[in-house]
Amino acid sequence: MKKIFLILGVGNAQVDLIKRCKEYGYEVFGISYKEEGRGLEYIDHFKQINIIDKKEVLKYAQSISADVVYSVGSDIAMPTVGYVSERLGTPFFVDEKTAELLHYKGRLRQFLIEKHINPIAFKVASSLEEFSDWNIFPAIIKPVDSQGQRGVFEVHKPADLQKHFTKSQSFSRSRNVIVEQYIDGPEFSVNTFVQNGLIVYSFMTDRYVIKEKLPCGIIKGHGIPAKVDDWVREKTASLLQEVINALGIRNGPVYFQLKYTDTDVFIIEITPRLDGCHLWRFIKLMYGIDLLDLTIRQLERNSSPPQLDTNPTKPVQKQNLYLDFFHQKTGTQFQKVKSEKESCLYEEWYYKEGETVRYINGYLEKTGYQIWAE
Repeated sequence: MKKIFLILGVGNAQVDLIKRCKEYGYEVFGISYKEEGRGLEYIDHFKQINIIDKKEVLKYAQSISADVVYSVGSDIAMPTVGYVSERLGTPFFVDEKTAELLHYKGRLRQFLIEKHINPIAFKVASSLEEFSDWNIFPAIIKPVDSQGQRGVFEVHKPADLQKHFTKSQSFSRSRNVIVEQYIDGPEFSVNTFVQNGLIVYSFMTDRYVIKEKLPCGIIKGHGIPAKVDDWVREKTASLLQEVINALGIRNGPVYFQLKYTDTDVFIIEITPRLDGCHLWRFIKLMYGIDLLDLTIRQLERNSSPPQLDTNPTKPVQKQNLYLDFFHQKTGTQFQKVKSEKESCLYEEWYYKEGETVRYINGYLEKTGYQIWAE
């Protein structure tokens, strides 16, 4: 009999995982709070269940005798993955408690302060009045428990807090928002893979965002290898291992978003999963290492696979690579545009011609992406 892989979510971020599981011979089940998403085209079975409803997801997983429960690219899925997997006795990387800590931004900030790791000033509140004493600007306001850059705004004065508070709060299930010190510096991401508590793979990519009169953080693309100084690489390596140690993560992928200034490196986000930007494909093209394969294979074994090679990975590409997203306004009719890159190595679209671009952030939505060499 085929093994059963239950995937939480059926959107664009899950399609790579769904396809790979099908290639590996799994019978793939998918759930989501509504019957919508590109993954529906590829899964074997779908059930309409909200992925944050842990008890209902557990019941469904038990009813189908799921062998593995997992998700990529989704912050809100990871606490449920931990909760369900622990109770089923199926393999998992991060338990419910750790996943909750990483998902709720205020808890993570407090944890890092308590561990004396990378402190950044912050405050969590459920009403605008509670921010009356906040005097650190510029700052970022965002929901404590959302994803996909929803409700994230840069604020420069108290009036900006008032302007954006309600919008930011509307994306929070707990009705809480966080204001935190703005770090002014270049952004980058790091996809790590942990084995037996040690980071054995660490792939750093420059992270580019759209800045033209839009809320902050909407992703434009990535570049690899990252164009950073050696001290940033060294500082980042020690910082991330320190975080992994403090969290007690033993195995699996962990994704970090960071910024650096002239003197230090700062953690912006941490999530115990592969990213939602298809960077596994980007990394594989550059270094020949397939993080998606490693993730599935390690889950399959329900234990650590043979020790991975920890030697520095060398590029198999001689050129710099870039991953660019295509965007369209929310609610418009999708129109495919022709890539202007002669050296395009890979291209994928999220929609078919004429389909309506679905609401994610409400401004510009990702409609596809390309990877090209320079």
